[in-house]
Amino acid sequence: MIFNYFKNFREKHNDLLVLFLQRGWQGFAGILTVGLAVYFLNPAQLGAYYSFLSIAGTSTLVDFGLSTVLLQQSARNFADAGWEKDGTIKGETQDQQLALISQSTIWYRWIAIFFFISSLTFGWGFFKDVQVMHELEWRLPWLCLCTLVSLSLFLNPYFSFIEGSGRIVEAYQVRLIQGILGSILCWILLVSGGELYALIATPLFICIIGWIWLWKKYPNLIFLPNRALHLISWRKSIWPFQWRIGVGLVCAYAQVQLISPILLKTQGPVLAGKVGVSLTIINMVAIISQSSLIRKVPELARQAVQGQKKMMDKVFFSSLGLVIALYIFGIFIFLALVIFLPEKWLMSKILPISEIILLAIAVLFNICAGGFTLYIRSFNKEPFVVLTILSSLMIITLGYYSSIDYSVKGYLIVLSLINVFIVFPISLFGWLKYRRINFLH
Repeated sequence: MIFNYFKNFREKHNDLLVLFLQRGWQGFAGILTVGLAVYFLNPAQLGAYYSFLSIAGTSTLVDFGLSTVLLQQSARNFADAGWEKDGTIKGETQDQQLALISQSTIWYRWIAIFFFISSLTFGWGFFKDVQVMHELEWRLPWLCLCTLVSLSLFLNPYFSFIEGSGRIVEAYQVRLIQGILGSILCWILLVSGGELYALIATPLFICIIGWIWLWKKYPNLIFLPNRALHLISWRKSIWPFQWRIGVGLVCAYAQVQLISPILLKTQGPVLAGKVGVSLTIINMVAIISQSSLIRKVPELARQAVQGQKKMMDKVFFSSLGLVIALYIFGIFIFLALVIFLPEKWLMSKILPISEIILLAIAVLFNICAGGFTLYIRSFNKEPFVVLTILSSLMIITLGYYSSIDYSVKGYLIVLSLINVFIVFPISLFGWLKYRRINFLH
């Protein structure tokens, strides 16, 4: 009986299990990587390590929300389409789908080139002016990191398109393989004295495994004809939605991920490293907990197209509730480890408990506000752009000056207060109003 129960659960929730496995590995690998980085890198290297990650992480923003738009648009279009066994698309919207992926791959070529030039140039200028970086061999690792991350950007439209079509399990299985191999190589490099070269491990395997998967499973998507390009007007169909998402992603990233580079500049590499370690762990908890909602993005978009609003509400509320419960549980586990582990193992490399709690609270309310945005986004709407811009400017400006006088606690107090008392209430009110006006009548 128990065996049948677990078998039925696995069949019914296979997508959730795969996402939890991928996100779980990402969380486990991230925490282990933090431990190895703390042990094998000196304070200057650790500060540089997480500052490199923060700047290279802008690769998720440089497409200005295009990957999110592709996922949403693909999910909506695949309400009337499907896949053949050979990886070709079938259905009434076949040509529109081909046009979407064709145009997006062209855009990503320019995006990758732009990211490589801008990130390499900015990093070169930024890091050479940091005194502690003069002690490190950082130029070649930075060049390699920028190159591989730029190459990995070419894969983004394919992953978003295939995931949005409903094949979310397959996409995350590939991501799991990429993550496992990348993490193992990263650990080997850290242990063997590779120092900052450990950063290139994951983007290296993202490129290798990603292209092998596409070549084997979806060769028809790689070499697409241009005959359908004219069927979609990018300016009218994609850009009005894309720029709003792009602005939101950039601002959300800047609120939190710029803490390490700011503190590297204002407080030095030791504190920047502590912030980077603490933020990495909390982000891993958030990433794992959000699996239950992320997996429902294609389903929510299709339900929005088909007008299944009651089912959409049911899926959303249950998924967001599970996200919040898992996140709070994960933070309690993290705090328990901080309290009970010997100080020499962890406490000397992370923020004090009071500051960890401040950061965790800010991330929690960000998750909730992001859930409201995700719901409305299923209808190709992005209503909170002005709120996101203003709140981000407030956080970065006030946080920067607070960090000069009050160190990291000043930045985190600003971050928490604005997210709890401004961003979350306005997002909640806007979401309730949007549903009442547009969905319930």
